[in-house]
Amino acid sequence: MNKFDKSGSNLIFIISLPRSGSTMLQRLLGGHPEVLAVPEPWIMLHPLYALKREGINTEYEAFQARQALDDFLEHTANGEETYIEAIRLMASTLYSSALQETGKNFFVDKTPRYFHIMPELHRVFPKAKFVILLRNPIAVLSSVLKTWFNNQPEEFLKSYNQLDMAKGPGLLIEGIRALGDKAIVIRYEELVTDPDTQIRWLSEQLGLTFTPQMLDYSNSKQPRGRFGDQVSINARGTPVENSVEKWRTSLSSKELAGFAQGYLGNLGRELITKLGYDFDELGSSLGNLTAPTK
Repeated sequence: MNKFDKSGSNLIFIISLPRSGSTMLQRLLGGHPEVLAVPEPWIMLHPLYALKREGINTEYEAFQARQALDDFLEHTANGEETYIEAIRLMASTLYSSALQETGKNFFVDKTPRYFHIMPELHRVFPKAKFVILLRNPIAVLSSVLKTWFNNQPEEFLKSYNQLDMAKGPGLLIEGIRALGDKAIVIRYEELVTDPDTQIRWLSEQLGLTFTPQMLDYSNSKQPRGRFGDQVSINARGTPVENSVEKWRTSLSSKELAGFAQGYLGNLGRELITKLGYDFDELGSSLGNLTAPTK
């Protein structure tokens, strides 16, 4: 399968919230001799957002551009499907070019913000594999605050990452529901606790033959690029289990724990439960961190 299949049979998407371990998962899969894993491409966001009627602001007025696209597609044989096919051909050219440079057979596109376009991605690439990586959202928030904002919530609230954290969890659940059995869901906590079992299972789901070298990503070449984890991923070569509970220490100040408690409340019990986490346990843990010291 040296040629890229435009239906996406040799395309693997990794989609998650930021700071959920997606770079680690990308490196683990990239340890397979047939898999090409590059830094976050982001290449599907622009063309697929052209189909959206909200959520994008541009100098050229995106809403009017969408109306103009509607008018144009009325003059084509298959309407909107003509545009989808054009995107499919464009993206296939890009993915194919990257694969041909290496001779590998599978391409991993790890772009967390694809949670905005999961149903559209499936429409373009119906045979692609969709790996949805879930992580405790309080742990994600803790990592985002510490890594990018020096534990300053007021700076976080000014950033696009605030939108990731507010909208991303719900969009991941909506995307999983829309994909149905096409969604391959893996949990960060299980991945770092038992990487051998999880990567063997994931390899089977992806149609890859598991090789033990995948478990030690220090042996694989780090992709060049500006996106993805550039720090902690290089401090170790295998998944580390103690990262699961690190948020309890990182959010130990009353200010940070209180901020996380507010975030938990905004997400709500129903969404936290759908993500697979215990709303009451998280709330209780954060409450203990904010309780007065006796």
